Amino acid sequence: MKKLLFVFTLTILTISMAWAQTTFTATYTFGTNGNVQSFAYNGTTYAGITMGNIDKVGVTSSSSSGNFRATGWPTGASLDTGKYIGFTISAASGYKFTVSTITFGIGRSGTGTRQSQWRGSYDSYGSILNNYTALNTGLTNSSGVLTNPDANSSWSGNVLTLGSDYANITTNCGFRLYMYNAEQTGGTAGLQGPITITGTFELSGGTPTITVNPATLSGFSYVQGSGPSSTKTFTISGSN
Repeated sequence: MKKLLFVFTLTILTISMAWAQTTFTATYTFGTNGNVQSFAYNGTTYAGITMGNIDKVGVTSSSSSGNFRATGWPTGASLDTGKYIGFTISAASGYKFTVSTITFGIGRSGTGTRQSQWRGSYDSYGSILNNYTALNTGLTNSSGVLTNPDANSSWSGNVLTLGSDYANITTNCGFRLYMYNAEQTGGTAGLQGPITITGTFELSGGTPTITVNPATLSGFSYVQGSGPSSTKTFTISGSN
């Protein structure tokens, strides 16, 4: 009788997975709930970042449907570092993130503020951010200081683009909108409509890998009718 020999070899390869960046679009939508000093983030949640509350600091909250406004802004032509609208973004454990843009609108009453500027935590809010890739035609920009008309109106669609200072952050970062030069202390001003922050996040510990040991299993040989072969084992381990 002819005897047949079947030989099976199982080869298991080391697997390396390239971990791509994930984009995020985080929006604070105020609706009818913006008349608060601190507004909890109500947009999409993401595994790699935590969006903090957006706060009115040093000013008094005022009502404006769909917006985030306050009174008590400085009436002089200089900002007060204790009066601003601000928020923070924190990295989730094991992640890093990059902030790309902040899209926002400015609104005011007839006696509200006339100047505003963004600053960030990279230099402890010491300098003005000034890379606007879109700006409402009603606003003028002088080295990052935005000036709006003396009108009961709003100016939306402004896009502030961040640079390398806000890339690959493994802890947290913050941004503050300072508003000032109000015509009266009772004049209202603040964010008009929602504010949206975009960027990316990814694992911070390097490229994830899965490894098997041994890489090859063999010995699955037997004469027809005399099997099966003996049990073989391998170990899988991973990192990142």
